[in-house]
Formats: sequence, structure tokens, C-alpha cells
Amino acid sequence: ACAREEIFGPVVSVIKFGQGMSLREGEEDVLKQANAVKSGLAAYFYSEDYRQLWRVSQRLQYGIVGANEWAVTMDVAPSSGRKESGLGAEGSHHGFSDYIEIKYICMGGNFDMSK
Repeated sequence: ACAREEIFGPVVSVIKFGQGMSLREGEEDVLKQANAVKSGLAAYFYSEDYRQLWRVSQRLQYGIVGANEWAVTMDVAPSSGRKESGLGAEGSHHGFSDYIEIKYICMGGNFDMSK
């Protein structure tokens, strides 16, 4: 049950996956389990394969991913959640995004800049 709840405390959930499966099938299995939860604040995983680190990190539906690292929060990194863990970001310059309206203007033409 603790693997399916968003717990704020010193708790670690360790789940076996991929029993009797190929490496690729096991990866799909663990991603399906990890992304099936309602919350999505932080996820952590370890691998010796740097390609797998990128592949799995991109597919995890979490705002913070620790890939071969447990100390993921710092003042220059945005802290954001997914799903029921909330939207938006706090920390770093990304924390201002809720208060800023961005406008992109693309203007064409050949103007006389001397006027």
C-alpha cells in the first residue's frame, strides 16, 4: 500500500519487477506499475545502462526523477509534481511561471529604421 500512496517521511518502497521477462519487457512492466499511481511528485531508480537512464527518466510521469541519485532537490532545480501531486513549479526561476504572462510576437516586413 505504501508504494501507491504519497508519503512524506523516511519510507522507501522496493518492488520486484520483470520476473521471468526479458529486460525490455521488465522495463515496460516497471514503468506501467510506477505510472499507475495517482500521485507523481518524485521517482527514483538506479541502472548501469545510461541509455536506460534516459529512456526510463523520460517516460516516468513524475515531476522529479532521481536517476542514480537520491539527493535531487536544490535551490536551482524546479520542484514540481504531476497528477494529484499538483501542477506548476516552485524553486528556481521556474517558480515565477505562474505569475508571468509570456507573449511571442513575430513581426515581418521591411521597414525604414531611420524614421
